[in-house]
Amino acid sequence: MFLVFAMSCIFIGILTQILWIIFDIVLQTNGSHSRQMLHIMVSKSFIDEEKYYYIILLYTNVVVCIGAITLTAIGTMLRGYLIHVCGMFKIAR
Repeated sequence: MFLVFAMSCIFIGILTQILWIIFDIVLQTNGSHSRQMLHIMVSKSFIDEEKYYYIILLYTNVVVCIGAITLTAIGTMLRGYLIHVCGMFKIAR
């Protein structure tokens, strides 16, 4: 259940980032949009953020997905350990 929730949150987060790019192309607004999220994440690297925007966005999304899957797996494993320990104490009692 928690895995479905975590994966749907990741999907929604990635989808909203991609939708902003699609809306900019389709609606063709004249204003420029701030990309401050990327400035926070890659502020210490010496790369051209405008040129490699989509690669940085892909990298960020992949890292977030891997991190969320890892945290979900660790939480599920710890829950399994807790259920096992409670069962062993119930048997020992």
